[in-house]
Formats: sequence, structure tokens, C-alpha cells
Amino acid sequence: MAPTDLTPIQVPYPKALDLELKLIADGCHIDIKPGAADDWVSGTYQDPSGQRSPRITQDGGALTIDHARTTTNLAGELIAGTPRFDLRLGTAKPFALTIRAAAIETDADLGGLPITRLVINQRAGESRISFGQANPQPAELLQISAQGATIETRKLANANAAAISLDGDATRYLVDFGGELHRNTRAAVSARASSVLITVPGSIAASISSTSMLGDLDVGNGFRQQGGVFWTRTAASADDPLLTIEASVEVGQLKLRVQ
Repeated sequence: MAPTDLTPIQVPYPKALDLELKLIADGCHIDIKPGAADDWVSGTYQDPSGQRSPRITQDGGALTIDHARTTTNLAGELIAGTPRFDLRLGTAKPFALTIRAAAIETDADLGGLPITRLVINQRAGESRISFGQANPQPAELLQISAQGATIETRKLANANAAAISLDGDATRYLVDFGGELHRNTRAAVSARASSVLITVPGSIAASISSTSMLGDLDVGNGFRQQGGVFWTRTAASADDPLLTIEASVEVGQLKLRVQ
């Protein structure tokens, strides 16, 4: 791919205080990492076929980034290769992040980003989302909804979210609640015709209640069961923040593991 295939993306912070970034994409690869504090969004877009270009619209504190076809030659697009967003998100101001995507492959390291709310809606494709560092901004909600996709989340405790909601149809979820829990967090995992693996560090105080209608429940070692609820050993200490997980899988498999 020649350097001319790259389209630079650079969006400074607006003066507005309430910020929201929306990323809308299909049939592409998305790479997201923390960036410098100077710009809200920086990076590049690359389409080897030359048939798409990034589109940036902004209204006050609301920023939308998507990509539009300038020509329609699907065969040529398939031959040329997959379009790609490489984005670096700023850390200077809190913002909400929404990703609406279809048939994508995503690698998103959101650790250290001051995210107030994260909403992801994905149809097909595969996404790997991690919080390698703690979110410095208390988040109100982390919500992922998927259909026919594979979603892998890592170190969700570092998201610093009050509520976490994961929903899926014909989806493969790998849900890791690793990291450090800074506040009480309620998580709901609901899936149908899906496979769900939930892992919780033994160092985190957590309780998991489960319903698996016409599904298979597989509980590993490291939990103690009381009243139909599975507890980590650390949950015996009332001084620790508590992670409360409600998991439901209809026609599928649910696995619970302690790391």
C-alpha cells in the first residue's frame, strides 16, 4: 500500500464541555489507542481500493466519523484489501464513545481514556476491547450489543463503570473482569444461541447469579455457592467494592471461571 492511500484525520477539542464521539463503520479494520492530549482524535484512514473516504461531521461537542463510498465496485474493493481506521483518542477531556459497526475487525485499547459512557453495537465480525489501565473518569455505563459476532473484552474492572451490559444473539463472548475494581459495579450478561465465558480474578469481590434456559452451565473451581449464587473468596470482606453479575444464556453455554 502506497503512502498516498492514507488520509490523515485530526480533530482538535471543541470548546463544548459535553463531548461525544461516534464511529460508524462497516467492512473494515479499526484500531483504537490512547493518543496525545492535544487532539481529541488523530490518526489515519486507508482504503486500498480508493473507493471510500472518511467523513467527519461535527456539531458542537458531537463528533461523528464514518466512511462513505465514492464509487461502487464491490469486486474491486474485495481484491484491493480491507479499509482501515487507525485512530488515537485524546486524554485531556472526558467524552462519551459510541461505535456502530458491521462486519468489522476491531482492536481497541481504551485504557486510560476518560470515557463517561461506552456504547458498542456490532453485527458480525470480531472485536477485541481492553482496558489496560484504569479509566480516570467514572463512567455511567458500558454497553455492548452484538449479533453474529465474536467479542473479547479484557480487564473490564478498569473501565470504572457503574453499570455494564452485554447482550448478544448468536455471539461468542469472552468476558474478563480483570483489573482493579474502584467502585460497586453491576453487570448484566444476556445472550441467546451463544457461547459466553466469564472470568473474574480471585482478588475481586464478586457474586454471580445465573440462569441458563435450555443451556449448559459450567462452573470452575474457586467459587463458593450460597443460595444459588456463586461468590469469589474475596467477597467475604465487606470492605471491598462488590462486582455483581447477573448472567443469562438461552440455548447456549455459559462458563464461569476464577482467574
